[in-house]
Amino acid sequence: MVVGVSTAVSDAIAEEMTRDVGGPGFKVFAAEDRAPVPMTNGASPNAQVMHGIPTPMTLVEGDLISIDVSFHFSGDDADYVFSAVVGNPEPKVQRLLDVTDKSL
Repeated sequence: MVVGVSTAVSDAIAEEMTRDVGGPGFKVFAAEDRAPVPMTNGASPNAQVMHGIPTPMTLVEGDLISIDVSFHFSGDDADYVFSAVVGNPEPKVQRLLDVTDKSL
């Protein structure tokens, strides 16, 4: 993720990429009385709860963003989540990411 990109743009890119392998997954989930989920990826900057709906809000230097992408692949559903810092992280934020990654 880069400074100035919106989470809505990341969603559009994710949709294009998932269509190449089988289609977005979240958009097919719907209860009988609800519309499908309106996104291809959940985008959660900073302290926002996971599975945030992408918006035109642009990311700024130092934002911590979590992206959750669901897609169809070879007849199955797949899900991939990652977190990244926009731009150059502060040392304490990078340490948090490194320790969290190693713990998994």
